[in-house]
Amino acid sequence: MPIQHRNRITFLQILYPLRMLLKRLSVFLMIVAAVMAVFLSKSNPEISSFFRMKIADATVPVEKTLSLPLDFFSFLRGKMAEMASIYQENRNLKEENAALKKTQELSLVLASENQNLRKMLNFVPEHGVKYITGRIAAETGGPYIRSAYFTAGQKAGVKKGQIVMNEEGVVGRIIEVGENTSRVLLITDINSRIPVVTGDVGELAIAAGNNGSLLQLIYLPEGSKVKLGEEVYTSGDGQFFPHGLLIGYAESAGDKNMVVRPAVNWGRLVYVSVVDYGGDNQAPQ
Repeated sequence: MPIQHRNRITFLQILYPLRMLLKRLSVFLMIVAAVMAVFLSKSNPEISSFFRMKIADATVPVEKTLSLPLDFFSFLRGKMAEMASIYQENRNLKEENAALKKTQELSLVLASENQNLRKMLNFVPEHGVKYITGRIAAETGGPYIRSAYFTAGQKAGVKKGQIVMNEEGVVGRIIEVGENTSRVLLITDINSRIPVVTGDVGELAIAAGNNGSLLQLIYLPEGSKVKLGEEVYTSGDGQFFPHGLLIGYAESAGDKNMVVRPAVNWGRLVYVSVVDYGGDNQAPQ
């Protein structure tokens, strides 16, 4: 190891002076070449031009070849910048499209609510009747009960037993009341029994809920002459519903097991009115 180290130092000591000599020699040759070029350009311009063009012929292609990678990378950098710009623009357009979709969805919701409210304006209770308009917040369903929550309670004047309607017809009645929320028993609930009368024939019956989408007319007289599509209204019998509120439409004719399609479209049930016809509207316990 010491011998190798000593040999390495000796080699470096020899190489360094040689490099310095070659460097000085190259500088000297460059100076001589420059002097000769100046001399030739003064004494014989044609020879100077000849050598200059030869040098140009030799160096320009090399320079052109060496510039190709630079041109390629410059072109590639430009394309990458263009792709980055396109990507950012596409991302901005996606975000703008998503925002426009949200705006469109909101506009549709507002348009639907506005239409429902306009319909509610056409619902005019009888003289002296009070009503409270609000929204159906949620609907609960099960094997034994169908009900919905109304966004008003005792503070707004809602009372147990009051009738709930919208612009299409009877929705149900209030069965529970909190300070700011009430629960509505829908007319399709299995516990719902409403005395009704048919519009054309005037036959009396009971519209009974069955937790489905339709009502059943029970206690119809023998030989019923109710027609298909005939309106069914509240008869006013009992303590809850006054006479003449639309319940629905007969789905069959002359049948003791006749069913009634409710006038209310449950799929679009949003705004309703709690109607107080006065008197003691207390639901049975």
